Amino acid sequence: MRFIPWIQWDRAWNPEERTLEDQMSGYWVNFAKSGNPNGENLPQWEPYDVNNGSIMVFDTGDLGMQNRYKDEFEFLTN
Repeated sequence: MRFIPWIQWDRAWNPEERTLEDQMSGYWVNFAKSGNPNGENLPQWEPYDVNNGSIMVFDTGDLGMQNRYKDEFEFLTN
């Protein structure tokens, strides 16, 4: 949980980590203001849908993923 803003770390963040932190903060602020995490300069966060299995994965690589963990989230539809 390196990207919690109030926790101090003993090393400098690399550029990819800083970008991820900026994106996560943006999603939280947007969600708190409007109930929708999406906003300007952020990858689109689509709602989970059992048909496409789309979820948002927060990592220093690509954020959006389709059908990742689809089986694990199957219980949401029962």
